[in-house]
Amino acid sequence: MLTSLSGYKTYLIAIAGLLYAAIGYYLGYLDAAQALQFVQISLTAAGLRSALSSAITTTTSTVVAPTTATITTVTPAIASGSTPIPPVFIPSSSNQ
Repeated sequence: MLTSLSGYKTYLIAIAGLLYAAIGYYLGYLDAAQALQFVQISLTAAGLRSALSSAITTTTSTVVAPTTATITTVTPAIASGSTPIPPVFIPSSSNQ
């Protein structure tokens, strides 16, 4: 059953929220501010669902696997009597 509703569940919940706001306001359970808040939340959920689904279907990304990189160790020259400096690692990639 849920597979047949794929892509529509969020919209059904948004419609239920709109109906709840309208019926609640009509019957007096909600005041205008609360009903408007339910409407805004329902429309926001539907809008986000629509925007995310269209962004996911239109965006394709190509992932490039990194190649092996070599690490070069550079040891700075040390003057006599000074504190030794630890080696600096400079990564280099062969695909640049």
